[in-house]
Amino acid sequence: MQRARLNLVHKLTQEMPAPAKPVILTNTKNKIQLNAMLVEGPLNCDYYTNATQKHTLTTALVVVSDVPVEIVDSVRIDRHDLCSTHKETDIIITQHAISCLLSGKCGRVVCNDTDVIVLLVHFYHI
Repeated sequence: MQRARLNLVHKLTQEMPAPAKPVILTNTKNKIQLNAMLVEGPLNCDYYTNATQKHTLTTALVVVSDVPVEIVDSVRIDRHDLCSTHKETDIIITQHAISCLLSGKCGRVVCNDTDVIVLLVHFYHI
């Protein structure tokens, strides 16, 4: 019975309290909804109006859209040049960081995944 509760698909909204971590992480549909909320939430509100005056926010979530979004000076830009057929987040994060550096910008990657760090170090030394 406990396993059945973990596999329930929830209708997640911004207003509701988030279900427990195991409920989200054991069900793919719940993870997709949570990821969509994390990406689309800030992109659809006034959050980025102030946050991107000095910074650029680039985000890509392949389960939400194939086209990454970049926000600069409160302007939302579809970055078709950063589209990728990879479904692995490790590769997508690395691709975006390298694109940022090649365009002459300074970038910061915030990620606790060792694979991303290894990929970035590998490409940094090439």
